[in-house]
Amino acid sequence: MPSIEYGIDRSGHHVEAKYAISKAAYTCPYCYDGIHVRKGEVRDPYFSHNKISNRTPLQRICPGYTGGNASDRIIGEVDRLYVNNGGLPLYLSKMSDDSKKFKLYAYFPFVSNESYTILKQHRAKIEIYDKEKITYSIDNLDYYPLEYMTPWIDIKCNPDLNLMDVKKKWLWGIRGIDIEKDVFHSHADGGYRLALGANIYVGKKYRLLVRKGPAPKVKYTNFEKIGDIQLKNNSGYSRFDVYEMSIVIMNEEAKEFIQSKGYRLQATPDELTTLWPPAVYRGNDLYVNSEEMYFSYENKNSLPLYAANEYAINDTMSYKDTNIVKIKLLSSGKTLAIGTNDKNIPPEIKFNIVKSNINKIKTNVIPKYFFKNYKNKEVKLDNINHELPLNGKLLFKSNISSIVKVYRENYVVHSSTQSLENIDYGTVIHCKISGYGSYKYKFIRAAKLNSVDNETDWGNLYSVLMTCKGPTVKYHYDVNQFYYRLQQDLNKDNYDVFKILDFWIKNGGIPIIAIDIIKNLNLNGEMKSE
Repeated sequence: MPSIEYGIDRSGHHVEAKYAISKAAYTCPYCYDGIHVRKGEVRDPYFSHNKISNRTPLQRICPGYTGGNASDRIIGEVDRLYVNNGGLPLYLSKMSDDSKKFKLYAYFPFVSNESYTILKQHRAKIEIYDKEKITYSIDNLDYYPLEYMTPWIDIKCNPDLNLMDVKKKWLWGIRGIDIEKDVFHSHADGGYRLALGANIYVGKKYRLLVRKGPAPKVKYTNFEKIGDIQLKNNSGYSRFDVYEMSIVIMNEEAKEFIQSKGYRLQATPDELTTLWPPAVYRGNDLYVNSEEMYFSYENKNSLPLYAANEYAINDTMSYKDTNIVKIKLLSSGKTLAIGTNDKNIPPEIKFNIVKSNINKIKTNVIPKYFFKNYKNKEVKLDNINHELPLNGKLLFKSNISSIVKVYRENYVVHSSTQSLENIDYGTVIHCKISGYGSYKYKFIRAAKLNSVDNETDWGNLYSVLMTCKGPTVKYHYDVNQFYYRLQQDLNKDNYDVFKILDFWIKNGGIPIIAIDIIKNLNLNGEMKSE
């Protein structure tokens, strides 16, 4: 049997070598590089790659790359699983809830507590080799924002501690963005990129990047533009549209479109859902404080469900008569993946299950930033500011790569990573923190929240609170006291304010900006009924 069983032509059709046209362009179904057909008198026709000296990890798992240094081949099934899923999982999400600007970030999956402890003891550094080397300490390791169109991003651990789960989950690096091929799931908090060769289902929504221009046109397929993204290249910046795609009816044209990108179209979706016990979600990681976990797998396409640890991948469905799957958890957890019917194409990772005390889960890296005036005195910015900084200037510092701009209406009057100028009433400070979203601060002239007879201007207060975003805390005494006082004396005027507080408190996320606004209301301990 040939190492490459078929090639994918420009229309997405699978073509065997004996039917392939010489000098025509074909794509390898395993690594998605170009291949060409070889025909002669001595042996049967076959597909082959051009010789490549410095292969990416994806090229090194391909059965079609032969010869060269045998030790360079990646043959371990667990390694191939993570490499084919792109190394670190890549997410496409909005810059903020109300924005149409998107970002890409790679997410470091959880490793075992034992590995994490060893990394801490050795003060290990994680080095990311993009356009330049970027170094993270273990304490600050969480997300890596992708800004460049780099084919493959290498990652190293310094010192190399030979930790099995770190090697397999982190050190294969990050497969860079491929505009023509990549498809992402569509989730409210940002969808992760599909593994190469994974299934795409009719009726489900997906996201993809499209070069500026007209929307794709595929029969019985809806494309809705939902925003755009900016990426860096060697010559500057490139902008791409972000579309949400949904295939309405199974048809040949849609099938060809999906296959040309290296995926497989299926009419009905397989559903893998958690049953018990409750878990905490973080990216594709599921944190559970239990010895075992139960899933429901609606297997409509006869695709195997695999459970993997650092050493092996096992088919969990081989002897199952029901759709209920029990996964036993070791200290290092398990990875669940849904396979294809092609043994050479590794399955798509769905969940990393982490056995952990949920109360001790490592928290996300919290962006920290502050402003100072030119007398080096810290300036605290609320969502709406009533006092201009000294000379209309501010200094800016952050623990994460950031850009701050001063806007007046739709015009940028100043932009920098360290300082701001030309701040006046009516201007807006826009703080963009790489990989974490953006925050805005507007300077307006002082407006009284309280009227002369000490009755709160609820309409104005509601408008102010509606703009509050940024870092949050789970609990604050003043906010909760204000909430309970409102609850005792609700009326048509203060109801909208009460609903905002109710949402923040019940969801455990009170904007820090809102706390200062509420603390400064000065309601004298009582509220008047209308």
